[in-house]
Amino acid sequence: MNLSHIEFLIEEALVNLRRNGLMTLAAIGTVALALAVFGGFGLILWRLENLANSLPPKFAIDVFLKDSVTRQRAQELRQQFEKHPDIAQVTFKPKEQAWPEFQKELQQEITAALPYNPLPDSFVIQVKDPSRTGAVSAWLKSLPEVDAVRDAKEEVDIILSVATVVRWIGVGGTILLLIATSVIIYNAIRLTVFARRREIRIMQLIGATSGTIRTPFVLEGVVQGVLGAWIACGLIFGVSKLVSHFVMRKLVFIDSLGGSPMPVWVVFLVLTLLGAAIGGAVSTLSVRKYLQAA
Repeated sequence: MNLSHIEFLIEEALVNLRRNGLMTLAAIGTVALALAVFGGFGLILWRLENLANSLPPKFAIDVFLKDSVTRQRAQELRQQFEKHPDIAQVTFKPKEQAWPEFQKELQQEITAALPYNPLPDSFVIQVKDPSRTGAVSAWLKSLPEVDAVRDAKEEVDIILSVATVVRWIGVGGTILLLIATSVIIYNAIRLTVFARRREIRIMQLIGATSGTIRTPFVLEGVVQGVLGAWIACGLIFGVSKLVSHFVMRKLVFIDSLGGSPMPVWVVFLVLTLLGAAIGGAVSTLSVRKYLQAA
């Protein structure tokens, strides 16, 4: 296949797109709506997944030392904690620092009645893997210098379970929605090919090869898929911006919970490749049917 032949096939595909304007617009619109729903669903799941994964590290382990533990021994414990393979960060909170915070949380009239600072020295510990919270807490409780350990193991376990459920729902939902999207796009592009079945027959009668007949249709499907994907990206980003603005204005605490949005270029690239792949594959399947029947 020489360069002039390739140029002819591309020109033929572009001419056919303009010639069959209504069918082309219908196919592009169908692709756009289908991919917009698919992409929007994917973005929601991405946000939920990131949100669920960002919550467990926020639940730290509070370790309260006994009153008999000296500051020197506390620093030695800090070094011991930092060497633990499951601990990511250790923050020492002396009781002089904890007392003003405690007074701020409660009414100062209540705390003023206390004759002295009753709070002990403590550590705030972040674990590397939230699922290891229980094991780290058990190890901390076994130390003789530790008076009490307060963790959020139950809350972390619940969040991890929710994250797992969201992940599996996302995988299953993405597969099902991808199949539904492919079927919708397949039906739309198949109608454009069906409307031009006589054109395929005429090209066969004048001696055109199967490759020459098929290639313009495949290129048309790729173009329709790509244009539909670009429109879908515009719809997704527009709606996402409006929804995010509304949610952040009504629920300002959501942004502090974490969870970063998916990068724009990733959405654009994924939907463009998906639209091109589905458009080309569907056109190939649709044309093959009429080539075999002829």
